[in-house]
Amino acid sequence: MRQFSYTFQPNSNKATVQAFNAHPLVNPEEFLSAVAIGDEIKLHALVDDTQPVETYEILIVGTGQVVPDAHVDRLYKVGAVLLHGMYGYHVYFLGQSRSNQEAEVEVKPAFALKLEWKADLDDEEASEFNRLNADIDSFVGQHEDACELLMTEDQDKLAVIFFDERYRQHPEFIKLMLDVCANTAVQEFSLIIGEEIDL
Repeated sequence: MRQFSYTFQPNSNKATVQAFNAHPLVNPEEFLSAVAIGDEIKLHALVDDTQPVETYEILIVGTGQVVPDAHVDRLYKVGAVLLHGMYGYHVYFLGQSRSNQEAEVEVKPAFALKLEWKADLDDEEASEFNRLNADIDSFVGQHEDACELLMTEDQDKLAVIFFDERYRQHPEFIKLMLDVCANTAVQEFSLIIGEEIDL
């Protein structure tokens, strides 16, 4: 890795996209910086100089200039500089579209607890059904960032889906599993690992 710099001339009339060639930039959304030198802007970057050169783009915008809408979700702020002590310019790295990044993120289930209730419950089983249902709702509510609850329309089957494998060793999950095992209203249950969940 090496620290390199690249020089740009801003346009005083409008925002401009400027391309430059560089070895692959290392975390350009975080590691770029800009300084003013005379009437030029110097961009400093950490690069992997063992790899072939690629083409990158930055956007230089003077204070008050219009930023093209097409670029907004690709902008990563590098910094602001002052030329000649009076002209402010803002430097942005044009990276991957944020909307594309969000579309590519897919959180997959790590495992799931799936259970089916008995069809006809006596009074004791109905009480057990209500208690365990309340415990499951409470558990999912307390850990909603790590799991979600799926249930069939007639509520005879449910699955608690977990997105973090470590929850299999979580004390509260182990307690929940023991409650499921002992509950008389449960017809059958299973722990599904790394498969698509289908109720």
